[in-house]
Amino acid sequence: MAENLDRGNLNARMRVNPGAKLAIIVAALFLIRNAVLVWAFSFGYYRDSNLYVSLGSSLFQKGGPFSTGVVSFPYPFFNALTGSASDPLRLVWLQIVIGAVAAGALVYVLYRANRALAYVAGILLVSDLVWGAISRNVMTEGLFVSFNTISLALVVSHYQRRQKISNWEILFAGIFYGWAFIFRPSSLFLTLVFIPLYLWMTRSWIKTAWLTGGFILIYAALGLFNLWSGGQFRLMGQSGYYTGSPLFVYRLFSPDNGPSSRQLDQYLSECLPGVDYANMMEPTAGGAKNNDILYGQFIPCLRNNGLDLNQSSQLMTSSYQEAILHRPVYYAGVIFREGITFLKYNAPYILRFYLKPELNNQCEDYHWCDQIRQSRYSWGNDIPLARFYEKAATKLYQIYLVPIVPLSWVLPYDDYLPFAVAWILLMIFLLVTTRADERFLVLIALLFIHYIVLSVVAGYGFLERYGSVLTPFYIVLSATALVKLGEYVWILAKRLMQGRT
Repeated sequence: MAENLDRGNLNARMRVNPGAKLAIIVAALFLIRNAVLVWAFSFGYYRDSNLYVSLGSSLFQKGGPFSTGVVSFPYPFFNALTGSASDPLRLVWLQIVIGAVAAGALVYVLYRANRALAYVAGILLVSDLVWGAISRNVMTEGLFVSFNTISLALVVSHYQRRQKISNWEILFAGIFYGWAFIFRPSSLFLTLVFIPLYLWMTRSWIKTAWLTGGFILIYAALGLFNLWSGGQFRLMGQSGYYTGSPLFVYRLFSPDNGPSSRQLDQYLSECLPGVDYANMMEPTAGGAKNNDILYGQFIPCLRNNGLDLNQSSQLMTSSYQEAILHRPVYYAGVIFREGITFLKYNAPYILRFYLKPELNNQCEDYHWCDQIRQSRYSWGNDIPLARFYEKAATKLYQIYLVPIVPLSWVLPYDDYLPFAVAWILLMIFLLVTTRADERFLVLIALLFIHYIVLSVVAGYGFLERYGSVLTPFYIVLSATALVKLGEYVWILAKRLMQGRT
């Protein structure tokens, strides 16, 4: 009898948790999907990819190019770790594996909250070609999505086990969050959100201190590396000149905004007599014209006036702050409009951009450049999968678009107001219909979405490719909405059946 009991206990311990099984299946399908994309389209390489590869190859050279740049440490480190200058496919495959771990981790956490939610989200994650497309690029987006998705899964898991988390686990969580948030410097301020969030979750100053210690450890390590490399203790280089984009794109700049604005106007007027600030840049961020003006004219002009990059950065930032304070209502309206435009951006366009070989083979200095040009397919070809995805899959995980259709009958469809109303209605629906772990999951997904959107539109301006990093968080909201709608339909159907009998 005792032997049978021991054998039964052993078998029970060896059984794989159903949630873990589902997570492994989703991760495996994620790997297969991305392997097909790499086989079909090769890897993606853009203008910024040259910077990351070159920084990776010289990252550990004291006083090298990284020491004076504006890029944070993590992505050049992955380039250095995989030797991307010799073969970027090693980096691409590492990105794909980390993405698979992130997708599996998210599904595992969702399974503990709601099994149906985990299955629906798993289907959407496997069908998400946007995440698949960016994972094959030598760009920050793929790993940025993966690490933030793991962060989402980790904080939800800690909420589910908030009374049982050890101090050491929270310490390592702080280190991981710090690594994820510094991946793109714009996410750094999430640190100030997560520390009070954990204080509320754990109701413990001691555990919150351990989390804070994790943040301090990773940021101190990165700061010390920069001190060794370039002689300055900092997390990243000055990047305030990026604010020159929203400052002029959003038509905010005027010499009357304040002293820094007058000084900036004085410098620019000397280099560009008769400059028309209101119309010189296109009304959307990025693009060849705007980049040429910002990096090809403004920055060199300030340099010719004796300002180094740090001083130019500080002057641009101060002028931006003055513009916001001078026209706060107008600025809030612009940010709201741009943020809604970001939220509703068309995923198929992102895919065409990422999967056209002629748009992502901007490399000439390495022996492997021809591998990109030999890509077998193009998104522009009439591939059945492409047609299906554009017509079905994107709409599936962008379920929040559904309320726009009836709203478009009374409001102009191309305007941002219908989408704003639809987005608000979705949030209300999810917050009203969810409870406990599910509601916390929705809130954290909304936190990531709104933070990323705000940091992009306020810090630089909306670019199409920046919208690609939101799909896992959209999937969480869409899957939850679908499951909740399904639950209500099922309850209604049962009541109707009972009424007939």
